[in-house]
Amino acid sequence: MKLRPFLIASALSLSFAACAQGQPYGAASVNYSTTQEDSLLVVEMLSDLSRDRDLPVPDLMLEAGRMLLGRPYVAGTLDASEKESVGIYPTKQDCIIFVETCLDLALAVKQGGEPSFGDFAGLVLLSRYRDGRAGRYSDRIHYTTEWIRHNEARGVLRDITVELGGVPYDHPIDYMGTHPDAYAHLRNADSDPEAARDLEVIREVESRLNAVPMTYIPKDKVPECLSAMSPGDIICFVTAVKGLDIAHVGLYMGDGRFMHASSAGKKVMEEELTLPEYLGRVRNHVGIKVARPDK
Repeated sequence: MKLRPFLIASALSLSFAACAQGQPYGAASVNYSTTQEDSLLVVEMLSDLSRDRDLPVPDLMLEAGRMLLGRPYVAGTLDASEKESVGIYPTKQDCIIFVETCLDLALAVKQGGEPSFGDFAGLVLLSRYRDGRAGRYSDRIHYTTEWIRHNEARGVLRDITVELGGVPYDHPIDYMGTHPDAYAHLRNADSDPEAARDLEVIREVESRLNAVPMTYIPKDKVPECLSAMSPGDIICFVTAVKGLDIAHVGLYMGDGRFMHASSAGKKVMEEELTLPEYLGRVRNHVGIKVARPDK
């Protein structure tokens, strides 16, 4: 990617000045973190994607995904610091960060004008956190089910699982609330009032999520749904693990193929297996949910 020098200087000036203040892009009381390499990559991708700004959001997402192919898979990026911040690290991906990054890059381009690093960062804040707040660990959306519902309410995507033949899945979501020791920010809830408060909020979120029936397409029904799926659809792999909802996500490419940030492949990649083949290989994947980005 080739980027005009003044755009590079502008991106760096904005990103690191905001870092120093701890208030990105006019959002008061919001902490965030990035690096020079990551902020430059965001600006480079926005510049390239802007050349195709007339494409629909799903197509721009796939284009962004192809730009990220080969980037390393890194787990736990958002939990690296003790204080909650809006982490922007596109140089290293996990599955949900990959999908979220592609969506927010596309939305930034579709806003019109010359999209900036600040535009993208603001969209990350809105897609990843409830009510635009990012002060606490519990402000972040941790369950993919909530992420889908939250962004559906924002009008940027639509859960089409039922339209594709999805059925209810009786599988309560409570893993974080019942396994706080598995999370560094929650494991001291018995002695740390701040951790206890976060755990209480997360349990309240779980209760709200369980009040609305979860739906999925069983894995044996997925092959007959492929013809109704569209390139750019977000595929969410529903798990049988008790208390968890979604174990993995990716972007549908069409013809049964998808791309994802793969922990097994250790990078962002176009999966060699078809969607039904992949589902057949992973025992705990019982089916999928599908969310379609707004055109």
